[in-house]
Amino acid sequence: VYVTHDQEEAMTLSDRVVIMNEGKIQQVGTPQEIYAYPNNYFVADFIGKANFMAGKVHKILTSKEVEIEVKGYIFKIALHNLSFKEGDKIFLLVRPEAVDLKS
Repeated sequence: VYVTHDQEEAMTLSDRVVIMNEGKIQQVGTPQEIYAYPNNYFVADFIGKANFMAGKVHKILTSKEVEIEVKGYIFKIALHNLSFKEGDKIFLLVRPEAVDLKS
């Protein structure tokens, strides 16, 4: 067991990471899983750079796909081990490296 508050160190040296907040476990997984699929706002904000936009669940499409509304726009989103109800408040997380602008 290795304890660090340096996120970069934890992500590069670890096979498995435990993210804690105020003494409570927030998420356990590989660094890649935690970075790609944070299970709450704290974990997403704690690991890596990200932009957050508040929104809500617009429509449940399937058990693995929902439509969300953010700033008046509707987006279709794939879910990863999460469940929502229509009307639930959410935060859309966008990692900078995931943005690809084209003309």
